[in-house]
Amino acid sequence: MKSDKNNRIIRYAQPGDRDELYRLWQACFHDTDAFTDYYFDYYFRENQVLMLEDDGQLKAMLHLNPYRLMAAGTPVDSWYIVGVATDAGYRHRGAMTALLEKVFQDVYEEGMPFVYLMPADEAIYRPFQFAYIYDQQVESFYWEKDNTADVVAAASYEEDSMSCCPVVSMEERARLAEGVNQYVQKHYNICTLRDAHYYERLQMENRADGGDLLLMKAGGRTVGYLSYAREEAAEIREAGCLPEWHQRAVQWMQRFFADIKCELLPLTPEGFLRGSYSGDMDVKSFRRPIIMGRIIHLQSWVQLIGSGLQDFTLCMDIKDDWIESNQGTWLWQSVNGQSVLIRSDQQPDIGLTIDGCMQWLTGYHSLDELEMAKKIIIKTDCRDVLDKIQVQGRILINEIV
Repeated sequence: MKSDKNNRIIRYAQPGDRDELYRLWQACFHDTDAFTDYYFDYYFRENQVLMLEDDGQLKAMLHLNPYRLMAAGTPVDSWYIVGVATDAGYRHRGAMTALLEKVFQDVYEEGMPFVYLMPADEAIYRPFQFAYIYDQQVESFYWEKDNTADVVAAASYEEDSMSCCPVVSMEERARLAEGVNQYVQKHYNICTLRDAHYYERLQMENRADGGDLLLMKAGGRTVGYLSYAREEAAEIREAGCLPEWHQRAVQWMQRFFADIKCELLPLTPEGFLRGSYSGDMDVKSFRRPIIMGRIIHLQSWVQLIGSGLQDFTLCMDIKDDWIESNQGTWLWQSVNGQSVLIRSDQQPDIGLTIDGCMQWLTGYHSLDELEMAKKIIIKTDCRDVLDKIQVQGRILINEIV
């Protein structure tokens, strides 16, 4: 618990705070009752919520949702920051700053390498040295059904002996998670790890948004899956299938999502539709910035994600405006792919901001781009060393909460 002279208290929520937090969530985000009920039923029992109270009244909150990620081949726990909200009558009093400072302090003490969030407005988080690390790939399409098309419920529709039906058991979710994990770990350097509980939550989230989690089945076996939400528009949050069933899966999607604007978030780096659509399906492919990250514990971050194609030594001067323990000069040594970061009084080879370090090592921006943005200053003739450092440029983080 943290308090200040203005009679403000920052503390972590207890089960009895649920109703008050629920009301603030609804007042600030205007989600449907179905979605808010789902969120508090599935997340409030396992996340941590920071509350800011003034004179005993809840004025602001910040939710820390736990996720396990795979980063550079190593499983790592991280917090996904969501639900950052301040009562309308209490804004512009530094409530969010106070909550984020508390997060930085507590998460640093845990030794957690980084946290991340999906910003409503990036300008809010840039001053706290959050930076974009992931652009979401999107395939947007709209397909007009003809007068003879027969679109029926997903649970009963069949297309060339392929049926689509909702996931019904934790065993099915566990098998799905195993298969998807094998795929994403092969294709991405940083990605969210799935398990049966992950897909249970996702299915409930989809249902709260008018969708579901479906399995594509043929010949008594699972050949693919589809996670989607469907309200005024539709969002396919994940989709995958065996190559030989890909064309039929796309045909099924054309029929099931006919006459509705739809966005598909491909699991595959090359996209899901990949030119296989037909008819009057108008498809546009684009990328949009979606996830910002923030290094919390610099030593843990570099040891986790930093690796070299060859051994190297680099001296870095780090500027962190919010976490003093990260600030200063560090000697980074990589030997046999293992990174160590120790304090140093040597002349630095490069100077960089903590957000510049985040974007560099996630491969979001090149060194040249970061130099132009003045997030990195190269001070010595160390380009040969920098070329040895392997960045983690393939990222997949599409979770909403």
